[in-house]
Amino acid sequence: SQLRGDLLREVVFSPSLRPTITPELVARFERKRKRLAPGYAPQTARDIVDWARERVLIPKSEWTDLLAAIQRDSGEDPQALISDAAGKLVWLRPHGSATDLVAAVEDLRRILPIWGPGASARPIAGDGPAPETAQHSGPDDERLLAVLGEWLSFFGPVSPDVISRTLGLEPERVAACVGDLIDSEAVIQG
Repeated sequence: SQLRGDLLREVVFSPSLRPTITPELVARFERKRKRLAPGYAPQTARDIVDWARERVLIPKSEWTDLLAAIQRDSGEDPQALISDAAGKLVWLRPHGSATDLVAAVEDLRRILPIWGPGASARPIAGDGPAPETAQHSGPDDERLLAVLGEWLSFFGPVSPDVISRTLGLEPERVAACVGDLIDSEAVIQG
C-alpha cells in the first residue's frame, strides 16, 4: 500500500529512524555486490565483460580481488578469461587518479567525457593498440552524475574524498554531484 511505501521512504531517508547497520554487514553486502563472495565470481569471458559494463569502473585493487575470486570459485587461471576478453576491456587512468580503473571498451564514449581530455586508456592485456577514444573539450558533469550514481550502488558508506582520489576527480565536482544524488534520493547520507 501507499502507506507502507511512504513509511519505508521516511525510515530510509531519516537518519534518526534508520536502523544501525554493522560494519560487518556492510562488508558482507559489498563482497556480494562486487561478486567477490564465494560462488558469486564471473565464470566466463562474457561474464567478465558484462560485469565490467555493470560496474562501470572497477578500481585496480578490486579487479585483483575479482581475479582471485574467479580463481577460487572456478579453479581456473583467470588470465585465460582475461585474454579471451582482452579486446573488450581496458585500463583507464584518469589524470589525478590514485589508481587504474577497468572499464568496458563499449562504455568509453559514455564515461570518458567525465574527465574531458584528462584520461587515457590502454588494452587490459597484451601490447595491442590503445582503443580509439574521442577527445572531449571539458569535463561533463551530467555524465558524471549518472555514472557516479551507478558506481556508488556497489558500495556501502564511502567518503567524497575516497571517490575523488579513486576516480581522479576534483573534490568540488564530487561534492556537488554527491549533493545532487542526495537531493534526488539516489543515495543516502549518514
